[in-house]
Amino acid sequence: MQRIKSFLIKGSFFTLFLFVSLNPAFASSDNEGGSKSGEHDPTEHLEASCSNVTYGKSVNVESLYANTKTKSADIFGSVVSPNPAGQVIVDLGLHIVELTKVDEVTNTFNIEGFMDLVWCDPRMAYEVENGEELSERILLKDKAQALLNEIWWPAVTIANQVNGRNIENQELVILSDGTIEYKEKFSAELEAHYDLKKFPFDRQKLEIEIESFAWHDEVLLFQMNEEKIGFSNDFEIAEWHIEKVESKIESVKGIQDRASFSEFLMEIVVVRQYEYYLWKIITPLIFLVIVSWSVFLMIGEKLADRLRFSMIGILTIVSFQFIISDILPRVSYFTLMDSFLSISFFIMLLTMLESVYVNNLDLVEESAQAKKLDMVSRIAFPVLYFVSLATLALIFFL
Repeated sequence: MQRIKSFLIKGSFFTLFLFVSLNPAFASSDNEGGSKSGEHDPTEHLEASCSNVTYGKSVNVESLYANTKTKSADIFGSVVSPNPAGQVIVDLGLHIVELTKVDEVTNTFNIEGFMDLVWCDPRMAYEVENGEELSERILLKDKAQALLNEIWWPAVTIANQVNGRNIENQELVILSDGTIEYKEKFSAELEAHYDLKKFPFDRQKLEIEIESFAWHDEVLLFQMNEEKIGFSNDFEIAEWHIEKVESKIESVKGIQDRASFSEFLMEIVVVRQYEYYLWKIITPLIFLVIVSWSVFLMIGEKLADRLRFSMIGILTIVSFQFIISDILPRVSYFTLMDSFLSISFFIMLLTMLESVYVNNLDLVEESAQAKKLDMVSRIAFPVLYFVSLATLALIFFL
């Protein structure tokens, strides 16, 4: 009995030993005293973080930056590249919060958004206190900008901005391994090139071009931080809706020294909501042209009565043309709306000329000829008008 009891006790201890040994919650860590990758470093998954780049690791840091590191105690580094031997990879994120205005007259559009940059500068590494594996230092607004003025950073600009971007807030995060993350909230007015040939059934491409104004692509290479690229879905643009947003990295030629620069390009395709123009201008004008053809039924009426209908239509077209001129810039080509107004104007003018000619036939006692011309016009004018509109649609949309 004692043997059985002893066997059970030993078996219980053995089972408990196996449970403790195999359970991850009780197992000892192999990384004890080292860095726990990804647990404390939020940028570890990014290619530009110091945990992933190779410069500053393959050789002694002091010898690599012997001729570039500033000795001032108030400055972490210098404006010389963190990687004198090659490219500095910069992960870039851009989130558009709001697209506030699309202005065809000034060829501009306004945006608000967040920009996020991550890069590695081993010269910015510092010793961790209290035995922590990784820590961070955070600088805000003026302090962040003051440090950026003293160290190397991507020095980004929006290439197609009109008057510079308005930086509303800044944050600079420096991890103890030298990884740097720069964040800013900004608003800017950007230049666009609108193609208005199909107005008001047009779509436009709005581009946001971000590049470094200081470092060409042999020094700096952008990478997209997919997690922080996008736009908010809850904002609306007056008269427009967003069709798609695409982002890419490309190499562009500089204007002055012709060096190539790494550029982040976000393309926002917007489609005009044409319903206003369809129901407020196009449809009423088509009905007005149709009503003007009632003069062909006014047999024996005075010329003044017949001309009154045509004159009302012509004056309406002229007023619509003034409205469109205030909306659009002065372009050297005909838009779809211009062509539509011109065709309607031409048909109205022909209607008025037909009335004058019929009146002249009545004056010379050619009433039968006048009635015949009116009958032919009842068919010819609608056919001419709608065939012209159909041809116009084919020209612009095919």
